[in-house]
Amino acid sequence: MAETHSKNRTMRSVVFDGQPFEVYVRDIPKAKVVRRTDAVVQVTSAAICGSDLHNYHGVFGSDQVPYSIGHEAMGIVKEVGADVASVKIGDRVIIPDFPDDVGLDLEPTINPAIALYGEGHQFGDLGGCQADFVRVPLADKSLIVLGKEFDGIKDEDLVLLSDIFPTAWAGVTWSGFEAGDTIAIFGAGPLLLEPFRSTSRRANRRRRFWPGNQVASSAP
Repeated sequence: MAETHSKNRTMRSVVFDGQPFEVYVRDIPKAKVVRRTDAVVQVTSAAICGSDLHNYHGVFGSDQVPYSIGHEAMGIVKEVGADVASVKIGDRVIIPDFPDDVGLDLEPTINPAIALYGEGHQFGDLGGCQADFVRVPLADKSLIVLGKEFDGIKDEDLVLLSDIFPTAWAGVTWSGFEAGDTIAIFGAGPLLLEPFRSTSRRANRRRRFWPGNQVASSAP
């Protein structure tokens, strides 16, 4: 039997309702265990991804609105399905930006090609992570459980592990970067600062960094 986290039937969530450049915080049905392999996480911190702006601008996401947005978060497990073995209620967890193996899931109620948090019905209808609670499918593989050694570390120092830092680390790894190489990073926003941090760690030493931004000139 799944253990319930609250008698409340609604939760707050950031919602896109189809109007570009408008999002709202609204009460929506509370996330709950649907399948035996699900977990429900109470979100303690969430980050804003650059791709969330695509929802905000109205250029990506489901045509069926409204839907809750967000896919970078961490929190505390509040409910688990009967078949969840390695995650328990009370665990502090990172929620990676999409569930493990869900893209290959044959469950007929979701899009079999892709399933993403915070993109609406046409993308798996998993709900967004910029909410009080989020349902996590395949919880044993989809959640990163933080051990006791992380107890003294604040959310803001860990939440980037949900997406932005692994994205940067993968990019640096795939580039073939090695210690001593010279790299240029164009665009010194949060996402592109992470490759710099990644290269510093891979090189195991400090590196000088100059942000490079290309700005179109308005001069004749």
